[in-house]
Amino acid sequence: MKEDELRQRFLQQQQEQEKALQLELQLDVIARKLLSPEAKARLNNVKLVNKEKYFMVIRHLVQLYQQGQFNERLSEERLKELLSSGQERKEFKIKRM
Repeated sequence: MKEDELRQRFLQQQQEQEKALQLELQLDVIARKLLSPEAKARLNNVKLVNKEKYFMVIRHLVQLYQQGQFNERLSEERLKELLSSGQERKEFKIKRM
């Protein structure tokens, strides 16, 4: 009984990992279409350091593309602007008690 449960959990984890990998590959294809090679390289660096931010930027790029706001590939400078604008949103308030 325990072996069956372990086997099922293992298979489920394996399937989840495969789905995540497929999603990541699809996002990579989208990024290649929307970004200049330099911007794509920078976004890959972000992905290595902060996957959450990488996915946030990719989602934003897809939204812009769907809204028809892409006339040409996004430059590295414009990507830097997008990345820095995401940092400004974080505000920390410290309360002393």
